Amino acid sequence: MSVAPTEAARVFVLNRYNKVGFDEFPGIMPSTLDEAYAIQDAAIAEWNSPVVGWKVGRIIGEMENRLGENRFLGPIFEEDVWPLETGAPMPFPKIRGGFAALEAELVARIAAPGDRADWTAQDCAGLVQAWHAGIEAAGSPLATINDLGPLASIAGFGNNMGLILGPQIAITDPDAVEATSTIGDTTFGPRAAGQLPGGALEAIAFALNRLARMGETVPEGCLISTGAVTGVHVVEEGQACRVEFAGHAVLECVVTAP
Repeated sequence: MSVAPTEAARVFVLNRYNKVGFDEFPGIMPSTLDEAYAIQDAAIAEWNSPVVGWKVGRIIGEMENRLGENRFLGPIFEEDVWPLETGAPMPFPKIRGGFAALEAELVARIAAPGDRADWTAQDCAGLVQAWHAGIEAAGSPLATINDLGPLASIAGFGNNMGLILGPQIAITDPDAVEATSTIGDTTFGPRAAGQLPGGALEAIAFALNRLARMGETVPEGCLISTGAVTGVHVVEEGQACRVEFAGHAVLECVVTAP
């Protein structure tokens, strides 16, 4: 039985808008990448806000073998890019009863790639206009989204609630950039961006090639959040979080819920 994309998408949209958590996937779980991205596309259309970037997540283990891809995409909407402000820590949004996780991310701002679907990591180096330190606010009203696997994450807006966009950083080798994440009293890292398969530029190449196959136009200045450098770290309301990009930037936030 096929998935009804608009019905599942409507549940994700309404619960995200109303900030209401829920526990079970809405309807039949997608079983293919095409089904999952169809739900995501329907949700993007219903959300009706400009997409200014894309998060790149990981597909690992048996699911990577079955699906034939080791990454997935989720939209970042214009209103959900939060430039880092000096002074007090930034709010990190969590929907009560939903899922939230912090991810230290190296973010690329890229030039418009044009009509092409055969990008390599090496090619993508020439597209990058700037690198930024960043924090992905992974999250969803679906509390079990991370346990249900990548197809659920794809369907549910890519398991993304937004992006804390830190300062531009001057780097020559993105894969050598190291990040350390601290959640409360627990520290993760340091880890280098190059520990992700193929590194940050490979993430950009994947994003551009998949978007081209899906018929998506990538605008000038599009943001690509290239992957969780220190891992995916579940966070709870009230927790203080800190991400340090060694020698470049420190980003601080506090998990908040309405």
